[in-house]
Amino acid sequence: MRSLFRLSLCLLTAVGSFPLIVTQPALAQRSENSPSNATQPPITPDQIFYEVKGSELKACRKLAKPTKDKDKECVEAGRGYSTILRTANSLYSDGNVADAETLYRKLIERFPKEAEAYYKLGSLLLTQQKNSDAIELLNKAISLNADHAKAHNDLGIAFANNGEIDAAIGEWRAAVKINPDFPDALTNLGLGLLQPGQNKDEAIANLKKAKELFIKQGRNQQADRVDQVLQEVSKESSKS
Repeated sequence: MRSLFRLSLCLLTAVGSFPLIVTQPALAQRSENSPSNATQPPITPDQIFYEVKGSELKACRKLAKPTKDKDKECVEAGRGYSTILRTANSLYSDGNVADAETLYRKLIERFPKEAEAYYKLGSLLLTQQKNSDAIELLNKAISLNADHAKAHNDLGIAFANNGEIDAAIGEWRAAVKINPDFPDALTNLGLGLLQPGQNKDEAIANLKKAKELFIKQGRNQQADRVDQVLQEVSKESSKS
């Protein structure tokens, strides 16, 4: 098998002749369509944006006719960590990445001992190829919740993006140990183990299990991609 070496989010690349899938971070899998608006238009009077003060979430709107003393109007939209987190997740799923990032950062500032906001922000930055920042945030999430399987999976992706295959495999193993039925992590672990010097038989076993789980979950596109990898592995083995 020729050397790889480029692991890339959500793309088919190559492990020698093997197509490589590194599944998208869990945060981004909330929607079938990843956010596409790299730059967002200015807020108009009809658009809502959010502000956080303490534990209070406010929904605000720019005034069509601002005055010297007032350019927006705000109403309370909810209170507490869970409400703000749900709002941030919804914004992200709707493609409003900038406002989602703002709320995740506000959550971390206001609730520094809650793992989920670190995980969500780390996964968001991972989709923007900001690997160093993502690694720091995902490590923080894991330090607060060692059993956060999705954070381990996404941290593995970040390490893989940096070419740190052994570190990536370690994180994917941790994710699968926490949740043996996590097909994304099983897929990533299988792909990592297809790299030169790793364990091909173990890779195949993980990929087969991932395929079965994807089918059970109705995620047929992912199952088909894993099946493509397994077919290529089989073809390569028959040649040797």
